[in-house]
Order: sequence, then structure tokens, then C-alpha cells
Amino acid sequence: MPGSGDATDQDYALVAYNFTDALPTGTVTLDAEAYRYAATRAVTIADSDLAGTGTTTVTMTTTGGDSETLTLSETGGGSGVFSASIATP
Repeated sequence: MPGSGDATDQDYALVAYNFTDALPTGTVTLDAEAYRYAATRAVTIADSDLAGTGTTTVTMTTTGGDSETLTLSETGGGSGVFSASIATP
């Protein structure tokens, strides 16, 4: 009830409905920190928000500006873990 407390009394409430503190984040992992020319690169994405989608895509871009879009396949039904590899000349 307003005005019934001391100076620290707060006359409001904070209500959170259908709330979660989980952030929608995933991880991208490469199988090496650096690559030589003519190497195969393995890419893994783990994201529980994508679980059950079957595939996801990622665009890889070099420091020189070249880019390649890679489609990764889910490694297990509903796992949220996707993998693929790409070979370069």
C-alpha cells in the first residue's frame, strides 16, 4: 500500500512473464588455428537453438576477402552439433 512504509519503501513491482536468462549463442570451431594452402578445413558448429534443423550454413571469409558458403549437417538427430569440411586448392 503506497505511503505505508519508510523512505526505502518501493511502491512498484517487476514482473517477468515467459522469461529466460539463457542467451541464444552457439560456438564455431575450426580444426586448426592456421592452415597451409591445399588443406582441408573441418568446421563444427554447436548451437542448441538449431537442434533438429538438420542443416545450417556458415560463410567463411579469408583475410584476402574470398568467401565460401558451407552447408553443415547435423551429426545426430536433434543434437544441435553440425559439421562439414572444405578443401582448398
